[in-house]
Amino acid sequence: MNSETTFFLPLLTESSPQSSNASLETYRDSLSPTASKVLHFEHPFDGSIVDSHETLTRSWIFTYLAHYNIPTSDHTISLKELGNHGFLLKSKILEVLQKLLPRQWRNITDPNVITLTRITGAMTNMIYKLEANINFKKFSCLLRVYGIGVEQFVERDRELLCACRLSEQGCAPKLLGVFNNGRFEEFIDSITLVKENLREPKISEIIAKELAKLHKSIFAMEKEEKNVELWDKLWDLFDLASVSNLELKSKGGNLSKTTGFDLSKIKEEILHLKKFSAKIDSPVVFAHNDLQYGNILQLNSDKNKLMLVDFEYAAANYRGYDFGNHFCEWAADYHSANPHLLDYTKYPSKNEQFLFFQSYLKEFNCEKMNYQVTVEELNEIYKETEFYSLLSHIFWGLWGEVFATLVKFKVSFYFYIGVIQASKSSIDFNYSSYAEQRFTQYFLTKKRLEL
Repeated sequence: MNSETTFFLPLLTESSPQSSNASLETYRDSLSPTASKVLHFEHPFDGSIVDSHETLTRSWIFTYLAHYNIPTSDHTISLKELGNHGFLLKSKILEVLQKLLPRQWRNITDPNVITLTRITGAMTNMIYKLEANINFKKFSCLLRVYGIGVEQFVERDRELLCACRLSEQGCAPKLLGVFNNGRFEEFIDSITLVKENLREPKISEIIAKELAKLHKSIFAMEKEEKNVELWDKLWDLFDLASVSNLELKSKGGNLSKTTGFDLSKIKEEILHLKKFSAKIDSPVVFAHNDLQYGNILQLNSDKNKLMLVDFEYAAANYRGYDFGNHFCEWAADYHSANPHLLDYTKYPSKNEQFLFFQSYLKEFNCEKMNYQVTVEELNEIYKETEFYSLLSHIFWGLWGEVFATLVKFKVSFYFYIGVIQASKSSIDFNYSSYAEQRFTQYFLTKKRLEL
């Protein structure tokens, strides 16, 4: 990938301002430095260049997966039409399984052999554990159905590329089959970590080791894929929040009143951080970018083995961002009565961070003869992480602002609503409060760091 990069705009519904609305178009196009840029992506087989506002085209991502013997289908499982459970949904799932995995499923005619168990906690996908007894053999897998509108920010084709490569290396569940709006994966017999686990020294060390493996796992990445898009993603979110605010004003609302922060001030902060980042040396790695406790599995077969999952946000990024973002997640409890509330007294101490860094560095440099972690190295990574935690606050603060607008005011376009919109979920998440907390912590941290 060259210097040109991807820019995403929200989907517009029929009631939204159309391209003929010159003022909105001009406003939207002028918002960020990335607004007029287009993606060029090199085809992995023939070297041809694909021009698109998506990373890859659906036709050849399927070709790519076939290269790794992963079956694909153009079927769509519509939860809106079929419901979230029941006979109709099972019938459609059976139809897709017969297409993708005919050896196991072609002679099965009764959809009721399928048992679906909803796995809670996912906000951008509907996820089920699928079980069935086939010819006296137990079959189980994970069914993931993508949320509506998610592709406006989560690049599904890139995610599939990552999942394919990581599963080949044993770093992620195996892909069993892919269809238009979802996929079947290996079911890992495991439990999901809870917030308390992050503070356990042994668990924290294992997380660090797994993150080190991930960070160096896809240095089989093509050179073009190592370009960091963090700043572009920040501008994407900023643009979405700005367009949201424009819509809100037409309804008599104002985004700054919703979350307590003025977007013009946030824009100044992004520009300031971008300028200051030139002073921070942080290597580019293949980052998870969303390493919260719900995305970490502990294997039932061995409690000392963890697996990182859900690579929707995974991409080349600065190492410090993955560290800082993970540490920010120590403050969260997404399964409480108030899942939006953050407790930054839970943020890891310097000693806890050093324990994490030591484990990470030992794993990352395990092939080096006589490698020893130095205090100087730990201090440098600590400073690096402190800075990039600021970027995490800005990113998820803007994310919260966009959601706050969409949920509270029901603006005429939608973006990244996913399962919350598709299933009319009862998840009670106060996005505006979440955004306000992230921005508040940003300014507190910035003041402490004297930036």
